[in-house]
Amino acid sequence: MVAALATPPRTTLLLRSLSRRHRVEAPYLGPQPVISELADAHFRMIGQARQLIYLETQFFRDRRIADALAEAAHKVPDLGLILVLPGAPEDVAFDGNTGSDARFGEYQQARALDRIGDAFGSRLALCSPVRPARVAGRGRDTLCGAPIIYVHAKVSVFDDARAIVSSANLNARSLKWDTEAGVVLERAKDVTGLRKRVFDHWLAGEGDAACHDPARAVAAFRDIIARNAECDPDDRTGFLVPHDRAPAAAFGRPLPGVPDAMV
Repeated sequence: MVAALATPPRTTLLLRSLSRRHRVEAPYLGPQPVISELADAHFRMIGQARQLIYLETQFFRDRRIADALAEAAHKVPDLGLILVLPGAPEDVAFDGNTGSDARFGEYQQARALDRIGDAFGSRLALCSPVRPARVAGRGRDTLCGAPIIYVHAKVSVFDDARAIVSSANLNARSLKWDTEAGVVLERAKDVTGLRKRVFDHWLAGEGDAACHDPARAVAAFRDIIARNAECDPDDRTGFLVPHDRAPAAAFGRPLPGVPDAMV
């Protein structure tokens, strides 16, 4: 939270989210946003992308980001999206949280995923990582018969042009209320190097040339996760399987009047 700085200093390649307490707290349910550089940069770079957007995030809940992606999908017919996120939120998967906060967060994510799913269709590869092990459980801590790997990274890559690595999730809380920071990469070799490193990690170095070609990557990832969903964990290519949107849609509940940034 920002309390003392009336005008925070400007930065260049450092992006921030900052907020402060309202001078009069009632009737507000949260702080006053002061700087939204991370959100603004995402909106701008989404609008500039022409081939491939890669997003890796702990939460995908911000309806404004989902709307911006959907608009880009409609405007740019060749634009593809690869999204990697956990199979379930940490508190739901491992702590069994069934409270209204968990349900509201899942409602937001289901809404955002529906928005981009409708817009991108087959140009979307929606992925979640799992461990290379077979388990018998069927709870939210498992997916495709394997324990989920919990994603905590926040990486956004836009074509070969720009990338953002930050502490901010793609939810309204991180992008409007919380104090977050990130850096922008603008040199093509740095951007492509980052994307290759991330892809090699999730594919365990087994991805072919199509996986690293922005024009073919979505189709390649969709093929890999579809095969991984059907085979034994020992025979999978890397760690990614299809993200299952159904549990969040069934579990989630709206909270009328509560700001999206609350969770």
